[in-house]
Amino acid sequence: MSSDLASDWVPDPLVPAYLVARQWENRPFSLIRKRQRGKRDDILAAARAMIAEGGLDSVRITEIAGQCDISIQTMYNLIGGRRRIIADALNEHIIVCNRNAARLEGFPNSLLAIADAHWQNCAKNEVYIRHATLSLLDAELSADVYARQMKLMVAELRRQQASKILMPQVPIQDLAENLVVLAAHAMLQWATHGCSRHDLRRKLVNGQASLLLGAMTSPNAHALARWLSGYMHRIA
Repeated sequence: MSSDLASDWVPDPLVPAYLVARQWENRPFSLIRKRQRGKRDDILAAARAMIAEGGLDSVRITEIAGQCDISIQTMYNLIGGRRRIIADALNEHIIVCNRNAARLEGFPNSLLAIADAHWQNCAKNEVYIRHATLSLLDAELSADVYARQMKLMVAELRRQQASKILMPQVPIQDLAENLVVLAAHAMLQWATHGCSRHDLRRKLVNGQASLLLGAMTSPNAHALARWLSGYMHRIA
């Protein structure tokens, strides 16, 4: 699939994840488990809709319960309290976006496809992404989302190291932290109108590529450098 702006693959944050990607349907889940998963996704989508409406302050548990036709106690049983619901809502959309990014063609590394995917997400879902990013100024919520993204990043970097894409001596934890912090900083700059959407794309993709170049084995680094030159020329 082409990496052109805002392709149809970009997930709508206001649509429940089970309607965006039914990845759990072919697994041996019981009917009750499927219903619980669907209800959970409905709750998280309702929370994201409220975030899009006006940020963290717009997320109201009683209204989510009413929209999803469940009790507040059931929400607590399925997910947790208000902060847990918000954190899971934010993380779920990021994860779905990352998974869909695997469908993008023309990238020499999956992490660059993901970086460009998040820029495309900003282009297609600008209001939600801006509010969602600004919500990470809340320290406790930011720590929760950061921990989840670090876990995913470390797992991907270890996979690449095992596949000899990255050099064996690269400190994975440090590289993961640098990549996650760089992306978060760029997103916050854009969300606070500190840079344009065009500059955000450059910061995300060029910044991540620069960090990866120093960690890659020689053939992969050379391929990335060639690709990056053409990519930066294309988006200039």
